[in-house]
Amino acid sequence: MAGSGNSRYFLPMSCVAAVVMVALLFRIFTDRPKVLSYILITILATQGIQLCMGAELRWTPAKWGGPWFDIAMQKRLAMQPNLYLTEGAASNSFIAPYLAAGSGLVNFSGGYTLTSGGANGARVEALIRRYAPNLRVLTRGEQLYKDDAWRAPRLSHIDDALQRFGLRVDTEDCTTITVRGLRAEPEITRKTSNAAAPRRKDDTSLISCHVVPDSADHSAQVAAQRLADLALDNLEDACPRLFQPPRVGTEHDRATWRRFYMNTDITAWVSYGLVKFQDPFSNDPIIIVGREDDWTNGPRKLACGRRDGHYFAEAP
Repeated sequence: MAGSGNSRYFLPMSCVAAVVMVALLFRIFTDRPKVLSYILITILATQGIQLCMGAELRWTPAKWGGPWFDIAMQKRLAMQPNLYLTEGAASNSFIAPYLAAGSGLVNFSGGYTLTSGGANGARVEALIRRYAPNLRVLTRGEQLYKDDAWRAPRLSHIDDALQRFGLRVDTEDCTTITVRGLRAEPEITRKTSNAAAPRRKDDTSLISCHVVPDSADHSAQVAAQRLADLALDNLEDACPRLFQPPRVGTEHDRATWRRFYMNTDITAWVSYGLVKFQDPFSNDPIIIVGREDDWTNGPRKLACGRRDGHYFAEAP
């Protein structure tokens, strides 16, 4: 709980703690049965109050009965089967029953990055060929913003993700989907960000845009990624226990090439000529392990691991 601030991660230990607490209470008050009765009545009364106060609604101020979501979207999305390439840690697959029969969803960028290589990439490319030209990207947000808006989702970030499969966004064909009954995620913005339009607290917006082949020249970006991938591959080889699973896909965002290792909750990246990593779920500082040029020459000697609940990497 101290590390994440999220109580659901403490549920297994709280179940153990509950049994231990009950056992201790019975041992302490073995000779005082009335006290045990009062404790039992108090526990049952507390649980009853919690059920009465909290079980009527779901995690949002919406009741359990009836449709869980109220989806407002263009009719053509419910009529034309499309392949939706979803971006973000959340797959947004709850929208599947409202889409046209035969539609598909692939979470290709977010928690686990899919690239054109390997078995996963071959499967995604086969689906793209099967559904083309009925291809769309789907992500959380009211619209795709330019970089100077300092708001997510950004058009350049989505295009960078799609470029791995030779695709780009068709900005002339975008539509917003409104989900009523799903609270929007908090948005981190800058003071210079464009102001968000007012909306209901329990409304979430999804933006879906048509996707088309990308014929632009990305040779400079491909060359930069090749060097970044080499540096990150060598970092994984130098600290195989830290960066798991190895050889995950690389995300490009502005001047940053990033990999997220789900098994160890570590993010490693290359930016402005430096190789860095961090545990984004802790308050630990960013660890700089050297220059990109040095890491592209091969794995370097590095003492790395986890000590007292914190990751570390030090040159021997």
